[in-house]
Amino acid sequence: MTRMTDGARTVSVIGAGRIGRAVIDFVGRAPGLRLGRVLSRSGLPDTADADAFFTAPADLIIDTAGPGALRAFGPRALGCTDLWTVGAAALADDALRAGMEAAA
Repeated sequence: MTRMTDGARTVSVIGAGRIGRAVIDFVGRAPGLRLGRVLSRSGLPDTADADAFFTAPADLIIDTAGPGALRAFGPRALGCTDLWTVGAAALADDALRAGMEAAA
């Protein structure tokens, strides 16, 4: 991960449901972290544009949206930066896991 000039690390989040909102809230309050973009179908402003999400700089992307989002966006996220997922169930899919490993 790289640090921004002020020393804060930028964290972007996929998903803004119950877990996603808790992560967004935490990142917004945590010293040394800065909230980057949010990618969500929630209707929140500026959250549905995947191209804008993936072109914005981030030190870490956290997936909180679940297996469908990890399948859809995981390989692209790994092509940009580090990726964490809250739910690892999707990684039980051998093809998805192989694609994620190849992207990393």
